[in-house]
Amino acid sequence: MKKILLVCAAIALLTVNAWADTVTFRSGKKVEGNIKAITNNSVTVDLYGVTEMTYDLADIREINGQAVDLKPAEASPAPQAETVETVPPVAEAVTPLSPSQEEKLSGLSVTETPKIKLPDKESKVVLAAIIMAFLGVIIIACLIFYIYSAVCLQAIARKTDTQNGWMAWIPIANLFLACKIGNVRYVWLLLLLTGFVPILGAFLAPICDLFLFGFIWFRIALARGKEGWIGVITIIPVVGLFTMGYLAFSKKEGAAPAPNIGGGQPANQLGTAPTYKPPLE
Repeated sequence: MKKILLVCAAIALLTVNAWADTVTFRSGKKVEGNIKAITNNSVTVDLYGVTEMTYDLADIREINGQAVDLKPAEASPAPQAETVETVPPVAEAVTPLSPSQEEKLSGLSVTETPKIKLPDKESKVVLAAIIMAFLGVIIIACLIFYIYSAVCLQAIARKTDTQNGWMAWIPIANLFLACKIGNVRYVWLLLLLTGFVPILGAFLAPICDLFLFGFIWFRIALARGKEGWIGVITIIPVVGLFTMGYLAFSKKEGAAPAPNIGGGQPANQLGTAPTYKPPLE
């Protein structure tokens, strides 16, 4: 249960950090936040809704890993004045429009709109809501399953006269309680350590876990007076919910009738005292 919660928290943190923009200064300093605007001379960054800061573009080295290269524009030479003989000689210098400064941000001219993709706030909010709702459903489902399995295991312990049934509510301890109910040696729990074997653990752990839990529930079913296969199918998802409830809340199978001993007299029933006859003198 703790592992699931830690994984969910890690996913949520990674999701939030993935949306942040990173501004790296020439001094080595880094600032993370959401870029609000980029102009020819400055960058405005929203620091996670706390405040907005505007930085000089000349002090910035990289934005989201893209280099900021500022190069001054080279002034193009003006062409010489052309004289037209058919008209009165008027020196008219025709200077074509020189290109604007070639200040390049990430290889793009600032005359164009910077093509840095800024995340859409609305889409981020919707995506965050979907992820949080999904994680919430998983956590609630795991919590309901844990409570249900603990109730069933405690009920089975009570009906099999197994002590310390409260251990069903404690992680790891509930495994020892299940072994105690099914009269399984605790050494079998060492199969759970196969998951820590490098490389091979990824293949061996699922097989060993299925075998271990199937064997334990097989013995639990026998302890409840049921067929062993009912306990084995507990490892099947969804089906296991019904078999656990059946083993926990159904009645124990009745004992077989005592066999007859010759003469038509039934065998002495458990709990009844034999008839005493005094010895002959």
